[in-house]
Amino acid sequence: MSNKNEKLYIEINKDIIGKLTNITDIEKQCIIHYLSNLTATPIRPYYIEIGVFYGGTFRLILDTFRENILAIGIDLFEDFDVTKQNTHDKVVTKKHILEEVLTELGHKNFILLKGDSNKLINTLPPIPLACCFIDGNHSFDATLKDFLSLYNKVECGFFLFHDSHYWGVPDVINIVKTYPRAKQIGKQDSITVFQICPK
Repeated sequence: MSNKNEKLYIEINKDIIGKLTNITDIEKQCIIHYLSNLTATPIRPYYIEIGVFYGGTFRLILDTFRENILAIGIDLFEDFDVTKQNTHDKVVTKKHILEEVLTELGHKNFILLKGDSNKLINTLPPIPLACCFIDGNHSFDATLKDFLSLYNKVECGFFLFHDSHYWGVPDVINIVKTYPRAKQIGKQDSITVFQICPK
């Protein structure tokens, strides 16, 4: 994409890049509540979001917590293919453009990763404390892989499954309940919350 076309793309989408989110106000407060619990500890927590979409939820968390967290956003971004077995049918924003928008807002404590969430999570170092918002591909296989990858990486924190009554997510939640370190502690709108206890 040429610079001219990219500027046009940004101009057309300026009201949604870093703003558009598909979660309710109650769900926003749910994420903020559980992440706030972690920021009260001596360890600086991670916020991991799978399924960044246009970055509205990701930006909300950065705006709210600023330098008190380390944020990782994972998405296929411009490589998203609506013709494949995906449970979303909308194109998302370009990774580098969202990075520019967030940087211009003064945010430095974030990383955006483009690609398959399961593979990318497995490349991360062990994470001592995290609030993980799982909102990517909602098929059973993809959601289960996301959970297992995070479960093996995160020492303790909270896992929040979005759209927990759609597609394959309810079946994954039933499996998560059988894991010894995972304890279901809440539900807000379509978010189901698990506390992940230390090993």
